[in-house]
Amino acid sequence: MARKSRGTSTAGTGGGCRPTAAVGASRSSTSTGTCASGSRSSSRQRQSRPKSASKDTSSPRHSSPVNDGICDQWWVLDNGSGTLKSSFGSEFVSLENAIITSSNGRKEGFSDQFEDLSRMHWSRPCEQGFVTDPYQQLVIWKHVQEKLNIKSDCNFLCSSPPNSFEAIDDNLAEIAFEDMACDGFGLISTPEMASFAIENQTTLLIDIGYSATHVCAVNNNTTVPSSVIRMPVGGRVMTNYLKDLVSYRHVNVCQEQHLVEEIKLQTLHVVDDYILALQKARERTPQKNPYMIDYLLPDYVERYHGVIIPREEMDLTVEKPAIGRHVLRLTNETFAPAELLFHPNDIGINSIGLPECVALSILRCPDWMQPALTKNMVLCGGGANIPGLQDRLAKELQEHIPQDFGPATLTTAPMPELLAWRGGCALGKYDPSVKRDYVMTKAEYHEHGKWIQKFRQHDL
Repeated sequence: MARKSRGTSTAGTGGGCRPTAAVGASRSSTSTGTCASGSRSSSRQRQSRPKSASKDTSSPRHSSPVNDGICDQWWVLDNGSGTLKSSFGSEFVSLENAIITSSNGRKEGFSDQFEDLSRMHWSRPCEQGFVTDPYQQLVIWKHVQEKLNIKSDCNFLCSSPPNSFEAIDDNLAEIAFEDMACDGFGLISTPEMASFAIENQTTLLIDIGYSATHVCAVNNNTTVPSSVIRMPVGGRVMTNYLKDLVSYRHVNVCQEQHLVEEIKLQTLHVVDDYILALQKARERTPQKNPYMIDYLLPDYVERYHGVIIPREEMDLTVEKPAIGRHVLRLTNETFAPAELLFHPNDIGINSIGLPECVALSILRCPDWMQPALTKNMVLCGGGANIPGLQDRLAKELQEHIPQDFGPATLTTAPMPELLAWRGGCALGKYDPSVKRDYVMTKAEYHEHGKWIQKFRQHDL
């Protein structure tokens, strides 16, 4: 499969296999990998954000978080490889981007159709962030279309990775026009879609997703091709590493992907000094070990979700497992998986860490843009919710960014996992002349027979 020239680069190799090495392994020198720079063949000034369009400042915390004023004929979809976020009109849907099958194979469905997700087989259409199974993706999109009561004659705006393949884009366009009968289909990279929800015109986006972490600069809603860097560490790698740690030290959870995901979301955090934290984690009493957590596993009779036992109720020793009550005593499992964002080579992933990726992305941009990017860095994606990540990253960036740029300003977007979706909703409010730059009509698809990227990179 040939890759379309998109001006992207990778921070290293690997990332698809399950990590098995010990976190305390010696850290060898990291590799920045090779960079492949380029741009689209022709260039045309793309329309920037209209002054009349206001920033979408909604806080989507409820079941219908879409603001009034969005065109009812626009279907917005942030097609994350982990979680899918979609809206149409005033309706909003968020579910796992996967087809789930029960352990006995008798029932197949989606994450919103099961009360108990334990011991389920998860089949995802995306691998390493790319849609590798178009048929499975079509089935999931059809389910979302039914939940949102979407008619076939709508305009469909979908996100894609910043370094997608031409053949994958063609497959998604074929699904939208041939199988779903949409009137229009727009495929826009996730950073560009997210930029419509950000006030600053020049921003460095750090997207920590499920399959990988992407760092890239966006100027006037357009990705700077040379700045795109992909680090093969995301939520999936951290979950798999936590699964290995818990299975080796406590109880076998190799078949409990959803349970380990819940443990990670409730306990994972970033520490300021990893070596010092490892030394403190050796203490065997809760009074001397600030990282020790007792996690009560679900029994799937009265509790379908695990809970953290309050610190004042923790015993000096872990109680023996009993019927309906099994406690895991976690120590460095609460921070070791998050350290992979800073040192991927701890488990053998040949890649530089997140601070080096951010600094390298800034230095690959035009000189006049670099100081502005240093002042406007935004964390987004589900991984941005990890406690302590923003402070640790901002601290380490001071060692990698030139001092003449001034202090780095790093912020976390509100509800960072929904930033790209909010940007797509904001784009849906713009006048038709702007939206035409992103959407391919059915007539154009029948004329060309494949996905045509209508807009071109403007001169930076």
